[in-house]
Amino acid sequence: MTALDKKINQLAARHRWNVTPVHDRFIPCYSIVPMDRQERDRIKATLDRCKGLKVKVEQVFSPYAWTCTIYVFDLAEWNAQQERSRREWAIVNAYSEAYHFNGHDSAGAKLAAQHKAAEIGALDLFRQMYRTA
Repeated sequence: MTALDKKINQLAARHRWNVTPVHDRFIPCYSIVPMDRQERDRIKATLDRCKGLKVKVEQVFSPYAWTCTIYVFDLAEWNAQQERSRREWAIVNAYSEAYHFNGHDSAGAKLAAQHKAAEIGALDLFRQMYRTA
């Protein structure tokens, strides 16, 4: 059981929230489905006071019904995933720019992406993305 599991389970027991683990995301997290807007605001205020948690509220706006899901992530894992995403984007952007501006040369674009990965210190990520040894 991780620290996130313990913290969420303690909060759920104390406040009588129905908490569900979510496994289909990049990062393991928990979801809470409030019944109304006031409950959403109370849950979010409580979670915002907790250090080490990232709270993401997703709402679907429909003329027929109101639905909301609150996702709770470990802040360290969230930040690591965001940093990885920024590095992936920078590598892909370097490839795309080099490919389009240098006459659709894929080998040159791959080399430009590799240089960008070396510049930002993400050669291991480059190797994963482009399957190089």
